[in-house]
Amino acid sequence: MTTARPFLMFQNGCAQAALDLYFGTLPDSRMVRVERYAQDEAGPAGSIKVAVFTLCGRSSVQCCPRTPQNRRQLIGHGAHNSIMQSLSN
Repeated sequence: MTTARPFLMFQNGCAQAALDLYFGTLPDSRMVRVERYAQDEAGPAGSIKVAVFTLCGRSSVQCCPRTPQNRRQLIGHGAHNSIMQSLSN
């Protein structure tokens, strides 16, 4: 059986606000792990770089900011190809 792992991308630094809304609205939802941008990195310091969280008890949902660099990195690391392969099975 093929499984899909949801991966959400947010623009304009709104990932934290979206997650706060989800956690406050959807039962059994919480942050599992979060990595934030440091002062000298590409994103605004303190904003979410990548987060793993649960929504309604579903584990391993991930999110990150949507930037042209992220898109290239995801495709460069084969994430796009593995997602497409998973969907075709």
